[in-house]
Amino acid sequence: MDAFAPYKIPLTGLKDGIHHFDYQIDNTFFAAFDYSFVQNGKFDVHLELDKKPSVLVLNFNFEGGVNVECDRCMEYFDMPIEGDQRLLVKYSEEEREEEEDIVYISPDAIKLNVAKYIYEMILLNIPIRKACEEDEEGDPSCGNETVINTLYYDNDEDQGDDEETNNPFKDAFKDFKE
Repeated sequence: MDAFAPYKIPLTGLKDGIHHFDYQIDNTFFAAFDYSFVQNGKFDVHLELDKKPSVLVLNFNFEGGVNVECDRCMEYFDMPIEGDQRLLVKYSEEEREEEEDIVYISPDAIKLNVAKYIYEMILLNIPIRKACEEDEEGDPSCGNETVINTLYYDNDEDQGDDEETNNPFKDAFKDFKE
């Protein structure tokens, strides 16, 4: 079975004007892509397609989240992601390379597969820095307290035992701070 069949929009017989398509994206969608960065995610995607004689205007709107690893504490958490993107699909007799927001297809194309564009749109909206929540003072309030206490240990505070006051990570980088 073709995993991308639900994402193929039939162009033959599609009248000029605005058409709406809704997709529910889940783990099986991401698994269909080789070496997918996202393994766990769930999204609602709404596509408004405006068909004109010489161009298709695709307006994507998506909302959902992915399960990613926190860059600080290395615990997995659900990161909410939402966004909008516009894509132009132009007809061209000659084969042309895709541009940033423009895709070229043959005038004889029967279907348009939007799965690749949905996938790329979601990936491009995942922040480079993935971190759990921060408290009001900007300090990390991650799920793995052991890692956070090790990384953000403050030698100036009274921490109790002398063994705990020597943080090898902080001591190794002490000279860089000055």
